[in-house]
Amino acid sequence: MKCIFYEKEKLVKFAIEKIRDRIPLILNIAEGSTREAIRQAALAKAWGAYA
Repeated sequence: MKCIFYEKEKLVKFAIEKIRDRIPLILNIAEGSTREAIRQAALAKAWGAYA
């Protein structure tokens, strides 16, 4: 099953809101190219991920 862009954003923001720094949030970035993986990492950071 593959998440589409807005689903990923929604899931990341929801998880960050719920855990509120109580535990580490680990995101998996598995893309078909390095360029897309870097783009996804930058988006995750913009959405509030920090590790």
